[in-house]
Amino acid sequence: MFEDRKSFVYNGRSLMGYEGYQTEGVSKYVLAEIEEKTKISMGLTRSMDKGTTNKYKASYDVYGVSYDDPLIFQITIIKNPCIGQDMSITRDESRELISWLTSPQNPQWLYFEDDEYIHDTVRYYGLFTDVEPFFAGNVYGLTFTFTCTSSYAYTFDIVQNYEEINKILITNNVLDGDEWNDYVYPLIHVHPIQTASTTLYGNIVFINLDDAITTDKNKVYYTGYLDSPSGITYLQICTDYLKPAVEQYASNKRMDVVFRWDDAAQTDLSTRGYNHVIMFRLTDEKGYIHRCVAFFVNDERHTYYIIEQGFIYMDMYEGLDIFIDCQKMKCYDSIGRMIDYSTMGLEHIDEFNWIRLKQRGNNRIHIFCNEIADVTFTYSLPRKVGEMYAD
Repeated sequence: MFEDRKSFVYNGRSLMGYEGYQTEGVSKYVLAEIEEKTKISMGLTRSMDKGTTNKYKASYDVYGVSYDDPLIFQITIIKNPCIGQDMSITRDESRELISWLTSPQNPQWLYFEDDEYIHDTVRYYGLFTDVEPFFAGNVYGLTFTFTCTSSYAYTFDIVQNYEEINKILITNNVLDGDEWNDYVYPLIHVHPIQTASTTLYGNIVFINLDDAITTDKNKVYYTGYLDSPSGITYLQICTDYLKPAVEQYASNKRMDVVFRWDDAAQTDLSTRGYNHVIMFRLTDEKGYIHRCVAFFVNDERHTYYIIEQGFIYMDMYEGLDIFIDCQKMKCYDSIGRMIDYSTMGLEHIDEFNWIRLKQRGNNRIHIFCNEIADVTFTYSLPRKVGEMYAD
């Protein structure tokens, strides 16, 4: 198992790289196997989430699957036999190793590395939950049990930087996560390219078009062509072509349209995202309100989309970095203070659609910004590889 992985990193220390675990610059401890392994832990046993059967109903209704248990594996530490030291582990040495690995109260990242400190391509998130000594008159090894918080490993952080976005950026993110039908929720960092206090600076809109496209009849989605003439401004395209297209869609669906999201009196059409995006709400025949956006892209025919999901819009302020944690569903500034929705220009909590990325396949990201900003997406993808073993 540990032929090419001599060490691991956890809780701020490396088994091989920490000076307190070295003798004359050589690692005092190494990873080992007390007994030869005949199988490895994968942690992928699943059960169907299902209904019941009876004499009139022979098959189950299946609503999905759940993993039965998290990924659990063991790591054994012994003295390095290559440096001529006593192989028994003293009580003080044992205490130092055990306190390092069992002190964390919350899950930490663990990853393996070789003798040149090159780390593995995956990492594990969890806690050490048990320790068992290998005793033969003295302690000659410590076997630690590591329990993950999920049934798989993860990649290291994937960071995508989009620097100095000015007006419009369209990018295609192709992901290769191991949960093909699931999503990953990124951390989005927005940094306005300005200095000053908290003066309103502009606005920005994020759209994952591949998430917005839906066949759900209860969701709003439509696409078409504006075929607007060349030589007119983006604002004119919004007011003279995109707005009528939305009104026609509402009429065809027998919906009422109001070009605001809140309950205030209707005002003139408000555009966002460098005059490429308009916000509105549709009320269907049952009285249900759909808060939507419509936007167009700068292709030959000015393709437009009307969508209800897969987007975020917000106001930007000079000097205020905003972090949008789509996994934990919270927004905060550069020192971790929570940012409320009203600061971001939102009046209803249901106006906020947390961006998600399909783990497998394309994610066409559109970013419309009426000023200049740096944007960073950070996320980690699951890897169904089980415990670490030699390739």
